[in-house]
Amino acid sequence: MWAKVALHRDLDMPIGRNSLPAALWEAVAAGVMTDPVEIAVGLNDAWTGCEWPTAYLSPDKWEQIFDRVGFVVDGQQATRPDHAVTAYRAAADGFAQGMSWTDDLRIALWFHRRNLSAGLDSAVYTARFDPRDLLGYFNYSTGEHEWVVRRTAVTDQLERVEIEDLSLPDRHPGLGL
Repeated sequence: MWAKVALHRDLDMPIGRNSLPAALWEAVAAGVMTDPVEIAVGLNDAWTGCEWPTAYLSPDKWEQIFDRVGFVVDGQQATRPDHAVTAYRAAADGFAQGMSWTDDLRIALWFHRRNLSAGLDSAVYTARFDPRDLLGYFNYSTGEHEWVVRRTAVTDQLERVEIEDLSLPDRHPGLGL
């Protein structure tokens, strides 16, 4: 079903990657996609396929989709971890409390460098997340060791990482780009 949803209705060709989140939401909300296995596949494509997932679909809607599936790892339903996860996030001003985090500091540093290169004020943050706040983990297609967390989980525990002495990678550590 997801393969059908991800096709442009009039052209019988794949829709653009940044249109995937809205297509997934529409299909799930309308009851067109109800199978958690199919929704998990759609989550993988929609979350990892677009550049900024929450720019194309609100965090509330993302959480509703993840909640229909349970915990997801690389597009498959999986058992939620039973331990807290410490993760990092590079973020421009005003975006520290996002849903996308990594357990690899090198990945966060790469995103920090990318933000700085784009002329943005950026910082790297760390937080520890309770297992019930973990929605998914994506690494296979992105190499980013990415944890998706409930946005409400990012609260007072947020700490800024001092990075003066850390080298900023030129290449994406997960993909070598």
